[in-house]
Amino acid sequence: MHPLDELKSYLGFSARDEDTLRTVWPRVAPHLDEICARFYEQALAHPSTRFVIRDDAQLARLMATLKTWMKELFNGPWDEEYFERRQRIGRVHVEIGLPHTAMFMAMGVVREHFLELAHTADLPTEDVCGAIIRITDIDLAAMTGNFLTVHEEERLREFSELIVSSIPVTVVVLDRELRITAATHPERAMLGDRLIPGNPYLDSLPIDLVEGAALEAHIQRAVDTGRQITIPRVDAEIDGLPRHLALHLQPVRHGRASLILHIEDITEAVQNEARLRRSESLAQIGALSAAVAHELRNPLAGISGALQVFAGSLPEDDRRQPIMRKVLDQILGLNRLVSDLLAFARPKEPHVRTVDLRAMAEDVFESQSTEADRVTFEIDGHGSALADPDMLRQVMLNLVLNAIQAMDGEGTVRAECSPGCLRVSDSGPGVAEEAVARLFEPFFTTKVRGTGLGLPISQRMMHAMDGDLELDPRPGLGGACFVIRMDPGAVDRDPT
Repeated sequence: MHPLDELKSYLGFSARDEDTLRTVWPRVAPHLDEICARFYEQALAHPSTRFVIRDDAQLARLMATLKTWMKELFNGPWDEEYFERRQRIGRVHVEIGLPHTAMFMAMGVVREHFLELAHTADLPTEDVCGAIIRITDIDLAAMTGNFLTVHEEERLREFSELIVSSIPVTVVVLDRELRITAATHPERAMLGDRLIPGNPYLDSLPIDLVEGAALEAHIQRAVDTGRQITIPRVDAEIDGLPRHLALHLQPVRHGRASLILHIEDITEAVQNEARLRRSESLAQIGALSAAVAHELRNPLAGISGALQVFAGSLPEDDRRQPIMRKVLDQILGLNRLVSDLLAFARPKEPHVRTVDLRAMAEDVFESQSTEADRVTFEIDGHGSALADPDMLRQVMLNLVLNAIQAMDGEGTVRAECSPGCLRVSDSGPGVAEEAVARLFEPFFTTKVRGTGLGLPISQRMMHAMDGDLELDPRPGLGGACFVIRMDPGAVDRDPT
């Protein structure tokens, strides 16, 4: 049974009521302007409805709509289309933000006017009043029932959007032609600005992702077989940054959808896993380094002391003196390696305080300006951070020395300071692509005589200070660029 027929049956609205309403209409029609004026006078006086009426032009349109509604109320036909028009009124009230109580108040106002006019009709007052009450109850039920339904749908839609926009997964819905019909909230989800409804998915997703996942073949197979497919990891470049993604393809049977594609960004999880493996490996290397260093340091000290005594007993012009000096230099080199091993194995306990990063950079640059007289040193910005000043200076000095060596002693080194961050870049050849992944591995070096411990030690020092040292893939001067990240502490302002 249609809801209108159910309401008519429940309220006892009959054909006799229809005839009564048509008969009363000529008495009501001359008073429409008066009823509209009184109705909107009360609407303007009430805070919950006043905001709807913005100007006189809109008020005139609303009055015309109200007159049309009253004419239909008394003349029908009271069929399914009539009921649907009343339901649309309820939907409009939701869209403009009216509370549901506004409809009860409005219906009470107009019904009061109608009942006043009923007493002037040539029909029994009881019949006229009963017909008016029953038809206004039907209208009110249609309007408020749909109002509440639409209102709940709207709240559910907003809640669903909130959930979808908050999850770290991009969801793409494809139709039978494999065009995008819907996607997650574009402001929050990855790839959102690319996913335009109506576009083929191949034109919307990054080519690295499509090719890396063999996505075209997998989607076709999922659609053809009706089976879900999971691709646990795809490495792709999105907006110039490396990403690790997990994909899930779910075929569906729906008029507007044939497949739902889930794209999850697992970059952070992959990086955390790599850090964990690296930490375990470094711990093992550190333990081995400490053991080797201790085993070497005492014999080296003894050998060095013995050679110095032996060399001191020889005349200055003895032909063995140059050989002795070379051996002692090699022993000193080995001793430095032992010191590096110990520094890597057991970084000292940091004593953290607020450090002026610009002053730190100026100090390091000044210490190298005499020897590196063909290098231009630049400093930009201001900032401070919580760090151990000695350890931080050693980290920056190591980066600057690496930059000077990479440029063969000629070029530009720049330090960019900001709260909690120090970027050191150079105009050298940069880091070779094959070396990037291994840059912070112990004993990996691209130098002829390097130990491969400078960067690993620097990074361990930064980790000891709850900071980090990493290579920036977007260098500012064309060469290598390293970023030192620290706790900014209380954010400071540019002193200039």
